[in-house]
Amino acid sequence: MRARPPVAQRYLIGLWSGALLLAAVTVLSLPLAPLSVAQIAAAAAFALLLDIADLLTLHYEADRPVALAQAPIIACVSVLFWPLPLLTIAVGMLATALAHPAPRWRTLTTFAMRIIVTSLLGVIAALTLPAGGTPFTTPLAFGGLVAMGVVAYGAEHLLETLLALFSKPLTAEGTHLLKAVRAGWTGRLGGLGRHMLVVVPLGGLLALLWSLGPWAFMLGLAPALVAYWSFSSRHQLADVSRRLATLSTKATEQDRKLSSLQNLATTLIATRDIRALPHTLCDRLAALLGAPGGWVVLHDDDPNQPEGLLLVARTGRTAAGSDAGATELSQPLPATIARGYDTVLNRRRVVLFTDQHVQSLAPAGDEVLWQSLIVIPLLIEEDQQMTPIGAICLAFDQQRGLAEEEQRLLRSFGRQAALAVQNARLFRQLRESQAELIRSSQLAAVGTFAAGIAHEFNNLLAGMIGYAQLGLSTTNPDEKDESLRVVVDACRRGKSVTGSLLTFARRQQAQRTPADIGEAVTGTLTLMEIELRQNDIKVLRRIEPVPQTVCDVGQLAQVFLNLLTNARDAMKPDGGTLTVELGERGGTITLAVEDTGCGIPDAIRERIFEPFVTTKGALGGSQTPGTGLGLSVSYGIVQEHGGTIEVTSNAGLGTRVAVRLPVVAGATSDRQATLDPPPKLRLLLVDDDDRVRDSLRRLLEQAGHRVSAVSDAASALEQYRQQPFDLVLTDLAMPRTNGLTLVRWLRDHDPDATIFVFTGQALGDQIELAREAGAVCVLHKPFELAEFQQAVAEAWRGERLERSVAA
Repeated sequence: MRARPPVAQRYLIGLWSGALLLAAVTVLSLPLAPLSVAQIAAAAAFALLLDIADLLTLHYEADRPVALAQAPIIACVSVLFWPLPLLTIAVGMLATALAHPAPRWRTLTTFAMRIIVTSLLGVIAALTLPAGGTPFTTPLAFGGLVAMGVVAYGAEHLLETLLALFSKPLTAEGTHLLKAVRAGWTGRLGGLGRHMLVVVPLGGLLALLWSLGPWAFMLGLAPALVAYWSFSSRHQLADVSRRLATLSTKATEQDRKLSSLQNLATTLIATRDIRALPHTLCDRLAALLGAPGGWVVLHDDDPNQPEGLLLVARTGRTAAGSDAGATELSQPLPATIARGYDTVLNRRRVVLFTDQHVQSLAPAGDEVLWQSLIVIPLLIEEDQQMTPIGAICLAFDQQRGLAEEEQRLLRSFGRQAALAVQNARLFRQLRESQAELIRSSQLAAVGTFAAGIAHEFNNLLAGMIGYAQLGLSTTNPDEKDESLRVVVDACRRGKSVTGSLLTFARRQQAQRTPADIGEAVTGTLTLMEIELRQNDIKVLRRIEPVPQTVCDVGQLAQVFLNLLTNARDAMKPDGGTLTVELGERGGTITLAVEDTGCGIPDAIRERIFEPFVTTKGALGGSQTPGTGLGLSVSYGIVQEHGGTIEVTSNAGLGTRVAVRLPVVAGATSDRQATLDPPPKLRLLLVDDDDRVRDSLRRLLEQAGHRVSAVSDAASALEQYRQQPFDLVLTDLAMPRTNGLTLVRWLRDHDPDATIFVFTGQALGDQIELAREAGAVCVLHKPFELAEFQQAVAEAWRGERLERSVAA
């Protein structure tokens, strides 16, 4: 009783007091009659019948009690002299309490309610039943029976409703007490109409039969047994219905979980990103099973690292009161207790923990006191046995069970998730191997170009030296200008050659930007030109202008180089004609390479794009052995760009390979042909090479800018601190402190600084880091003054636009 709210306690005390008071009032008010043996025997019989009825009480849905106890109460009030009915209730309740112990407050409450009901029924009986006659034989007496039934059920359920109402807070703020009582009373009386129609007449029948004699009363037990059997059958039917409904709900929920798990498994199998997959797996599975927390541990598959378990994803709460989704870990973390996990994973089944293992397996820094933990092993088949590669852990802040069906579903899902993880790892290894193949091909291309490039540069240098000496020796201004123009043209030619070479030599992540494929084709042909001439191969160029498209121009140059190399090898040693076509029709760029070589044999024509299937050497038709990687790598690159490769070949006549690529929308450059020239600027020039620094300073000063030139980053920072500059132009590769560090220093000192960097290297990662640090433009050495002026004009225009938008 003490666990109930104070208002409920006060209600119970009032109920008990009211019952005693009402009993005393009725005893003093109603007429008393002398006791007899027959009356005492009747009281004993009704008390026994009441005890049996209480012990056989049934409970339907919402814990509504259904019993025959009202029948003997109505009967004893109708045939016994007052106050024997009260004594009968007391004896019957005492016997019930001894035979079926219950909380003391519950027994006293039931007794008080029955005393109140019995007192009310006694008043009705005194007013409607004839004294000493046969009960319920007149219309008034029959009306009294109906009134007894209504009062008996109405009063008892009203008192129970008030107790339930006071034992918990109202469900809606401000709900009127009468409305709450009406709602609770309706709920408790729901479904009991048939019960009232049976029990009330049964009470009248028992009273009528007792007035006829004890043996007649014994016959009245038969209808009572039939009534109880009917109620019991209905109770069993309702119980079966509830169980079926529960099973149906569980089946529906199980079907929902199964469908969700299948959808999740399909999503995981389609996911190839090994970093994103564990986070998706952890977050969605925890949400599906209602787990407040979860994490994923995997065995490290890096052959260079010692084998161990790593925490790769976690979701949900990590501290009391916190709540978060899937947490992106910057890098995998060692699992808390690897041996503990190994022991669990070696069981190779779904395990539920509710003991000390829960916290011991939780990630380090997890402050939530978890109560239950489900560990789902990720198993793959190796050497005809299931090998664990990790586990999914779902944590709960309450005790929970794990049904056999749920365990089976999670075990099946764990195997599918393990396959998804394994596939993602294999895909990552495939991408890494493909990148290494491309890198190897690029390095091989640089080696192929070495002799031709040396010859090309020697020719360029010879021309530059010759015309430079001619310019120095002559006094004719026109001849001097002509010599300088030739030297500048030779420098531009050299820049084009080195630019094409650096396209192949770079080592960086694939980057797709708007680019002109025609420039890549022309540059690659330039690199191969001497090699092709040395093999007596004539080149026919049918190159048309094509629109820019978003692509990785270095990778596509590699594809074109592979095709040129294959064509060259196919025409060795006799030479031949190489035709290169480039054009655009209907939004598709077509690049075709056709040779007059030996062609591809029929035996391998259908497999030429498979790795290590070569068209050269013993299996192919050419004299030059091959690795079988060139076309395979090219096929992968073209597919990643959404294109196709078509090969047409006739043995002994030649081969035509056509690469078709879509023009990606939005790839057109937005650079304006002419921009308003910027005002004369204060420039800070930083370069450790004296000749480069001096020549740039003089050129920029001739263009009207005020230039301060320094040779190192420390001097540049000191100069900038003394007086801000409109623009800083710094080399990227310098001794001691490089340009990247200088960019960061300047940004820390002045977040609005405008910084250009220039470099002669092909370090794509360094250039990207410079952009991230705050460089607004990257110029590649050697660059001309016009390029610099164009870049300055664009940067100046961009800053003005930003300022106007901010204003």
